[in-house]
Amino acid sequence: MIKMQQKKLIVKGIIVVMFFLLVPLFASAQWFLMPEWPGDRTRITLKFLHPNLSANYYYQKDLSLFSGIYDLSINMPIKSSNGRVNIEASFPIAVNSIKNETMRGNFYLGIQWKHSRKKTHSITSIGAYLPTGSDDKWPTYFIAMPTDPVNFPKYAGKMWDFRVNYLSYASLKKFELGYEMGLAMSIGDEGYIEPIAYLRYGFYGAFRTGDFTFRTELAGFIVLAGAAGDEDTSIEPFTNSIAVGVRYGRGAIRPSIFYTRCLTNKLRYAVKDALGFQLQFVL
Repeated sequence: MIKMQQKKLIVKGIIVVMFFLLVPLFASAQWFLMPEWPGDRTRITLKFLHPNLSANYYYQKDLSLFSGIYDLSINMPIKSSNGRVNIEASFPIAVNSIKNETMRGNFYLGIQWKHSRKKTHSITSIGAYLPTGSDDKWPTYFIAMPTDPVNFPKYAGKMWDFRVNYLSYASLKKFELGYEMGLAMSIGDEGYIEPIAYLRYGFYGAFRTGDFTFRTELAGFIVLAGAAGDEDTSIEPFTNSIAVGVRYGRGAIRPSIFYTRCLTNKLRYAVKDALGFQLQFVL
């Protein structure tokens, strides 16, 4: 019995090591909840959120250490001379050890334009989530969606989500402030939610000291049209989340750690909060 457990641990360890070694081969640069501005170098990002389940959910069972939601993304300049135009793509998955299932997310494709002045910068982006996700994993959906509710289209099942977004930020020595605003629409009849149109928004503040950046984000959305407040899908008409974390920003590999919590009470029935880890590879 002990030998079997040792073999399982060895196999899990090998899988984890291989996963992190293969990340650069698979790979939207992003911060914790909000998108990141395009740069003049390709960035591959792996983000992992481990949810803290409420005691009400699954009869006080808990997820394994590596269960949660993963997002593997790439942001690449197509005009490398000035970095003004970038393409981005991401592929999310959710791992649920309680039900022993893995749920595919919806693949994202987008393009960004950056406009810079002396101290202020703005980014306009358009993109779409493609209907590549699993639509028969309800238990995992009810973990993945409240873990990262402001980015729910990643886990909404086989649905299209079209969006246009505007991000602006200003730098003043060691401080940085910014906001985003955008319109989006989720359509389709095979996913976990009914079609909706909604307004996205976010605000953040950051402080840089040495090679570290401390950042706080508030992000959310307001449903403008369509079904919302449906207990079967957990999409609320007005949803907000907050994230606080720190990133090491020097070198080719840039790790981050952050904490996030949904501020909408109804969505904390299953997930109270989450701890996030992020690795960004700058090529």
